[in-house]
Amino acid sequence: MRMVISRKAVVCLIGGAAALVLLAVLYLFYWSYQSNALWRIVRHCGVDSDHNPCAVYKAKDGYAILKAREGRGQYLLIPTQPLRGIESAYLLRSDSPPYLAQAWGYRQLVAQAYGWPIADTRLSLAINSRRARSQEQLHIHIDCVRKDVWQQVTHLPQEQSAGELRLLGHMYHWWRIPARSLPLWRIESIFPQGADETERGRYGLAVIAVQEGFILLRSRAAGMVWGYAEELQDHHCTP
Repeated sequence: MRMVISRKAVVCLIGGAAALVLLAVLYLFYWSYQSNALWRIVRHCGVDSDHNPCAVYKAKDGYAILKAREGRGQYLLIPTQPLRGIESAYLLRSDSPPYLAQAWGYRQLVAQAYGWPIADTRLSLAINSRRARSQEQLHIHIDCVRKDVWQQVTHLPQEQSAGELRLLGHMYHWWRIPARSLPLWRIESIFPQGADETERGRYGLAVIAVQEGFILLRSRAAGMVWGYAEELQDHHCTP
């Protein structure tokens, strides 16, 4: 039996397909706009006479500090040049700024925002992997570390300088570094040798202060693991 499709039905099908394409285009435009929100804010800070809404704007040193919307005391360090994320090739350069040390230098803002003294050993830094982040501009989260995470990290064997640790159900590779080494430590150090941009984007990074220095942790996005290093932080700084 021959199927006959009316002209009206054809028009409806074409119209429906066109509507779906339009919706997809609008969604991509909306996502692109939202994912560049941090960069637009930092760019505005650069032209505003008071650098609002940034708490700190250091064009010469290449970074800005912004109060995050999530959490009472969370701050973000954001480069003042466009860098997509942890995978950015710029971070491999020897002359790139020491973003981790710069972020750590503003940890007092977290305590001020919460309104009570916070020991360095309750503080942390985090960078999410490409899969886990919502913004296409590199940013470092500065906030408290979860108490249960801190307790596990502080019980790592003192004689070990590196190893693996399961935190919140996810495996992390960790390194122990002296406090004086943080200004010299570079984000590129967490990547396997020869890792390309795609591979670098799979990693999330966290820095947790301990009595004798810092523990750096790396998580790789794969399968159900997202490389969401921010999960180790407590955006309420629970006492």
